[in-house]
Amino acid sequence: MSLNARSVVNMLDLLQATVLDVKPDVIEITESWTQDNILDSELILNGYQLFRCDGKTGNRGGGVLLYVRDLLNPIEFRTKTEYGENV
Repeated sequence: MSLNARSVVNMLDLLQATVLDVKPDVIEITESWTQDNILDSELILNGYQLFRCDGKTGNRGGGVLLYVRDLLNPIEFRTKTEYGENV
């Protein structure tokens, strides 16, 4: 499932309801508009591991989130890249 959120915090209830209905293995969210002042605990989806790369502080926009179903045993892998926002 892929979503361009334009602020995921404002649509968390809709996201949670959609996830309960669709039950995707992987959810990618672009334009999450998350920054370091938003805690992981505010973004949790039960049954999913969260990986995130926030937008640049002070700028509105940007940010990516990736949720992967716990049953898939996801792990984080960080690459060295010229692109700032990736997970």
